[in-house]
Amino acid sequence: MGGTGFSSKGKDFDTIVRELDAAFSLGRFVRFLREAGQVAFKKAWDLCPVDTGKLRTSIWYEVDETSFILMNDCKSASYNEYGWSGIPPVTEPPKYVKYKGGYRPFMRIGMIAGEKYFERELNKWLKKRLKGR
Repeated sequence: MGGTGFSSKGKDFDTIVRELDAAFSLGRFVRFLREAGQVAFKKAWDLCPVDTGKLRTSIWYEVDETSFILMNDCKSASYNEYGWSGIPPVTEPPKYVKYKGGYRPFMRIGMIAGEKYFERELNKWLKKRLKGR
C-alpha cells in the first residue's frame, strides 16, 4: 500500500520537528504568503474582463501573518464571478470562459493560482530540508 512521508536516519520524530520549527521562521512563512498574494493578484489582473477598466483597477490584496486575501472593491465584481440575469453561473470548481476581452471568473482563478503557488513553495522548502533525513 502506498503512502506519503519520509524516513529519518538515526533521528526521532520530535528532533526532526524541532529542527524544522527552528529553520522555518515566521518571516519565511509571511514571505511565501506575500509571494502567493502577488501571484493571485497578477493572475486575477491578467484574466479580468476590461470594459472601462474600473473592475481591473479595483483588484487588490492584503497579507498578514496567517493569510493573504484577494479583493475587488467594484460592485460588478461579484456579477462577473458568479453570474447574473441572462448570464449563466460559473461552474464549481470554477473554469473560466472568455468575456469582454478577459475571462470570468477571474478572482477565484487568481486565488487558486496563489494557493497553488504557496503550496508548491512550501513543499519545495520541505523537500530541501528533509533531504537525507
